[in-house]
Amino acid sequence: MQSQAIKAGGQVWLSGQIPADAQGNLIKGSTVEKTKVIIQNTEAILKEAGSGLGRVVKVVVRAL
Repeated sequence: MQSQAIKAGGQVWLSGQIPADAQGNLIKGSTVEKTKVIIQNTEAILKEAGSGLGRVVKVVVRAL
């Protein structure tokens, strides 16, 4: 299993995120709904790492 995030040099680096629930099931719905899930998941991962969305410096979005 791939790590959701790593802490290095005082920074938190997240792996790529997909629109999935806590069990790993893909969310079906509009692009807006999927994006909301990704942001919620990202926020939870950052919180677990002791950070938050307010400290994010860069986001790369790849839409397929």
